[in-house]
Amino acid sequence: EFQRRVKEGVQSYTEALQSKLPPSIRPRMAPVGSAYLHVHENNRELWETLFDPYDGFHPSPSGTFLQGCVLHCTMFGSPPPLPRTEMEIVSLWKDARMMHNVKMGGNVPLPSVYDAKYLWE
Repeated sequence: EFQRRVKEGVQSYTEALQSKLPPSIRPRMAPVGSAYLHVHENNRELWETLFDPYDGFHPSPSGTFLQGCVLHCTMFGSPPPLPRTEMEIVSLWKDARMMHNVKMGGNVPLPSVYDAKYLWE
């Protein structure tokens, strides 16, 4: 239900934008919700890791990685470079401003190489 309402809202927003833009400019919406839904329907265990365990709503590092992949594909027409080692994955978050679990004194699990590849695809 939530995903359906988000999709309807995005469609409404896209139509409102299009009505205000010149015909030569078309808005692009990144289908992040559809990507989450795909993971939910095809890999429930991984889907459960897409949310911050602190609040269960904001994205975890795995959810952030998925969102980044979708945004990159939307903006550039191709996926970003795939991290192939744990060190490359760690480097993606080395400059992260804040993550809830870090703030609360815990460790935040980053996506594994295997999970990153699944989300990337």
